[in-house]
Amino acid sequence: MVRKRRPATSTAIALAAVCWLTAGACLAQPRVEDPPAMPLGAAAPAPEGFIDLCRRAPDHCPAVGPAPDLDQLARQSRRLRWAAVFGMSHQPAPAPSAAPQPAQSLLSSAPITRLVPRLAPIGPTDLAKETILVPSDAPSAEDAATPAIETVGAALAAQAVSATDFASVAVAGGDAPALQAHAAEGIDIEATTFALDREGWRTVNRINRRLNREIRHIEDNALYGQADLWTLPLAARGDCEDYVLAKRQALIEAGVPAEALSIAIVETRWGETHAVLLLASNRGEYVLDSLSPWVTRWDRVDYRWRERQARGGTFDWVSVAL
Repeated sequence: MVRKRRPATSTAIALAAVCWLTAGACLAQPRVEDPPAMPLGAAAPAPEGFIDLCRRAPDHCPAVGPAPDLDQLARQSRRLRWAAVFGMSHQPAPAPSAAPQPAQSLLSSAPITRLVPRLAPIGPTDLAKETILVPSDAPSAEDAATPAIETVGAALAAQAVSATDFASVAVAGGDAPALQAHAAEGIDIEATTFALDREGWRTVNRINRRLNREIRHIEDNALYGQADLWTLPLAARGDCEDYVLAKRQALIEAGVPAEALSIAIVETRWGETHAVLLLASNRGEYVLDSLSPWVTRWDRVDYRWRERQARGGTFDWVSVAL
């Protein structure tokens, strides 16, 4: 008995159908868009609490190149901040003679955006003498937030995205080359991002949630008797800047490059000054926040961005042009 051979046209049609369906499935996959880069503006004064921290604990403020004069930096920061508040010119009045003006620093010559003042530190506090009684059932930051977190899954693509080169910030007044040269000195921008693959995502979320649970939020006035003291949390108690410092330390110990972490100052919907930690990753910049258990991309948080550390420059702060 001779078996009939299937017509070649049937096989061709079947193969064509498979190819068409496969191509359609590929075309139907959503395109992963590049995350938006945070737009940066003019140089901004560093927070006085941060400068005071660097004076008391220099290991928290590794400088690229020679360390700056912190006393001079604090005076410049205070002058610029109050000048912005009262709308005064931060440039000194010209002398009657035509004598040349002395060279100014980056912060003293760059225009700044509207900033909210931070009170200057009263002075060093002997933390060993402070004893604060806090109820054991005082709520932590995460207790008041939604316990849900972003789920780690295969949906996290490992697509690399070029990090924003924050050293190329355009600073008004001709200071861009100075900022760029200082921030880029000895810094490999491509090597200062953290890979948010599955394991990296777990690490970042675990640290953010753990410290939000462990640290009890207490204002500096109640804890230290002064308005603004940046420090690692004392006895697991502190305010937003202390959360930032604790998370930064924990992330570095977990293998995150220190250069991938930046401190940022924002304004909440209710007008309060707030500090958050920024993580530069291959998927864009993400925010670690004491007010939320979510690690969220910077453009998806409901804050008004004010100023932040420039990438690779501990003492180089810039305004956010939003």
